[in-house]
Amino acid sequence: MKESSIKMIENHLNTWRITTHSRLKAELCSLTDEHISQSLWRLRKRRKVVSLKVGNEWYHFDASMKRRAEALRELSADERDVSFSSWGMQHHLQVIDLGIRLKYQFPEHQITPNLFSEHHSFTQGSLGLGNKKYAPDLIVAPAFGTQECIYIEVERTMKSEARYLDRWLAFEGDPHVSLCLYWITDRRLAARLQDFAIKYFQGSRVELGFTLGFAVSDSSETLRSTPVYIYGSNFSERRMDLHEVLSPKNLKTGGRG
Repeated sequence: MKESSIKMIENHLNTWRITTHSRLKAELCSLTDEHISQSLWRLRKRRKVVSLKVGNEWYHFDASMKRRAEALRELSADERDVSFSSWGMQHHLQVIDLGIRLKYQFPEHQITPNLFSEHHSFTQGSLGLGNKKYAPDLIVAPAFGTQECIYIEVERTMKSEARYLDRWLAFEGDPHVSLCLYWITDRRLAARLQDFAIKYFQGSRVELGFTLGFAVSDSSETLRSTPVYIYGSNFSERRMDLHEVLSPKNLKTGGRG
């Protein structure tokens, strides 16, 4: 059981890069607290995991995150809290939460977190200020078959208009993306971003080369029935539930089919 529990924790960290102790226990509910603690100790001894406390929670980092973890370890408790947030760790944890939920609800798809990864879309930027790269938060792809996939952006705050335009320009030239889906829990933020996108694409008469979508998530709704508002090449709106968007047929077309 020891080696199998070690492998389970390794697989979890290889996928998500960073996790909390409470999240690890919830994800690997078949393991006892003792098995988890012993397995983490062995992995730390093998230099495959770095563990440290931030606030009231223990965090476990995959070996690929070792430099970030060690840099955090050198900071005081207050500095660690600030740096943890400013380095995008909290955002990454929110992405993980959504990724795990999607994985359970849609096991037929590959759900891959993309923060700190090698997959990027490139653009010169709307102002032409050099080559810029953009990585979506999550990538949803079928386990087999077509290379088209859905990029999910977990959006917590409104960014500058130029930042959105640069990202859409990057995705425009990316042959892998069929749908860029913004996952938003704040309805006011969702309305603002939708309004900006509609005004820009309709006003500029730019024809969208991929599908743009907005998932307005509500804790009272099940994940599969999350409403998604889809905008295609002519930017007319179409409402679908998330399970429809992620059906094998629509995954390839980004909800256009």
